[in-house]
Parts: sequence; structure tokens; C-alpha cells
Amino acid sequence: MCTGLGGRWRSWSTILDPLSASRAIIAIDLPGHGATPAQPDGGTFNGLVGSVQRYIVENGLTGIDVVGSSMGARIVLEPARRGMVGNVVALDRGGFWRGWERSFFKTTIGVSGRLLRAI
Repeated sequence: MCTGLGGRWRSWSTILDPLSASRAIIAIDLPGHGATPAQPDGGTFNGLVGSVQRYIVENGLTGIDVVGSSMGARIVLEPARRGMVGNVVALDRGGFWRGWERSFFKTTIGVSGRLLRAI
């Protein structure tokens, strides 16, 4: 399981028990999030994808099913495209938008930030 920007594996805690009843679960923090140390290339999308792919290969997990949320969803789609993983669930794949999506995100996140500061 892979969570987006600022997320940690604990973001999945509410569903880990039900999921683990029927399959083994490996929940990871992205480099620089949670307890996982930052990597030199961890500030880029390709660097984060590379870290996840290295983890998969180094732990003999090629072909596993993966799930990601937000930017983590976008990240798990890349190893799937490369044929490294099995089934993929990409929840609310965010980030790395183009065109109108960037403007929309910038506007809505700005409004959300101002609202949180006001609260």
C-alpha cells in the first residue's frame, strides 16, 4: 500500500484488519514520509517510483497486487505499466496534472488552505 504526499502507511490503519483477514498486507511509507528516510532523488516522481520499484525487487515481491491513494495511486500505476506488479487499485490518483487541472487544483487547494487557517 502506498499513500500520497505526506502520507504514511498508518493512513491505511482503518482498513488493515479487514484486508489482512484474506491476504498478507505490506504497507510502506514513501521515502521521506513516516519512518522511511528520504532518498537523494525522493523529491521527484521518478525518484519515488524508483524507490518503490527497488523495494519490490529487493524483497522478491514482483507480481504482487498493489494499492495506492492520491499520489501513491499515481506511483503504483507506473510499476504496473512496466509489468512489475499484478492487480492495481489506484484510489483518487492525484498530482502531476496538466492544463486546466493544474489551475483548478491550485485554486481549490488555496481556498481549502485559507479555510483551514480561518478555522
